[in-house]
Amino acid sequence: MKNQYVADIGDFGKYSLLRAFAEAGIKVGINWYLTADDASNDAYFHEITRNKLI
Repeated sequence: MKNQYVADIGDFGKYSLLRAFAEAGIKVGINWYLTADDASNDAYFHEITRNKLI
């Protein structure tokens, strides 16, 4: 988990999948950990949507 990627579009799909598991009766556990930001552009789509370029 990186602060630079918070609320990236991919997060919503992951949350939906976890919710579906939980609603199906599957126990879900999450192990969050924070790592340092880096210079990658993996969260590029988030930047586009945040800046309303699309």
